Amino acid sequence: MTELLPKLRPIAFAMGLAALGSGVFAFPTLAVDFDFSFTNFIEDEFGVESGIVTGRVRGLTDNATGPATSVEVLSHTFGFGVGEYVGSPSRNTWTLQSGMITSYSFLSFGSENTLGVMDSSLNLQYYEESDPFAGLTDDAFGVVSSPTDLTFTRIVDDSSGEPPATVPEPFTTSSIIAFTLGGMGFGTWRKHRLEQNTNA
Repeated sequence: MTELLPKLRPIAFAMGLAALGSGVFAFPTLAVDFDFSFTNFIEDEFGVESGIVTGRVRGLTDNATGPATSVEVLSHTFGFGVGEYVGSPSRNTWTLQSGMITSYSFLSFGSENTLGVMDSSLNLQYYEESDPFAGLTDDAFGVVSSPTDLTFTRIVDDSSGEPPATVPEPFTTSSIIAFTLGGMGFGTWRKHRLEQNTNA
């Protein structure tokens, strides 16, 4: 057993370096959150009424396109539709560039939601060279959207006191580091074996 220890030590060294590369060097990316607000237009038997909707989008990644982890309506002049809309949204795509939202497509029907709001529907849409569209209705199966003054404000300091959430780094960078360090360890082991064979 004692004779095996020198042979096993380089292998353990290589494995340790590989684990270090995949763990310590997996630099996290901070998730980006935004507050939003828009004027919501509702048509009824009395005509068209307008109210203000405020909310928050959570879990976006800068300089990337992907889904939000949460889209929540925080308040509404008419009272309905307050709550979480990321249960089973029909569309949930957001693009950020240099900390700014450049396009988004979010649509959630209450009838399809698996959690959160199930009696209202929310639609937020914006593409380049177009006006933003938004709508919140007390209808679980449909939503009426109109051009509106939809705005987003990035949250820099969250007063909740909770640490910022992180989005795991993609596989590529940490894996390259891990394989590189692991290869260095393997080279050390191979050199050790060659020295042993020479001295034998």
